[in-house]
Amino acid sequence: MMTWHGKAVMDRIERQSPSIVKSISTAIADRARRIVAVKTGALRDSIKVTADGIEVGEDYAGAVELGTHKRAAQPFIRPAIEQSSENDLR
Repeated sequence: MMTWHGKAVMDRIERQSPSIVKSISTAIADRARRIVAVKTGALRDSIKVTADGIEVGEDYAGAVELGTHKRAAQPFIRPAIEQSSENDLR
């Protein structure tokens, strides 16, 4: 016999998801701070974990991450995300 506990499982996932998001976001933000290009430190220091994920507060963050017609990209968020693993949940 098999019993479906779908509602109980979904309730547990919903209760734990904020802490899971925070755990993963913290690991990614820490990694991004380590690999971001640093000139003054303002960009590195503006990487914050929020209730919704990660926020980078400097206006020029996108230009650094994606590059411009004058400067090559120096990605820091994408590599930090790509390097995330199951260890980030611990």
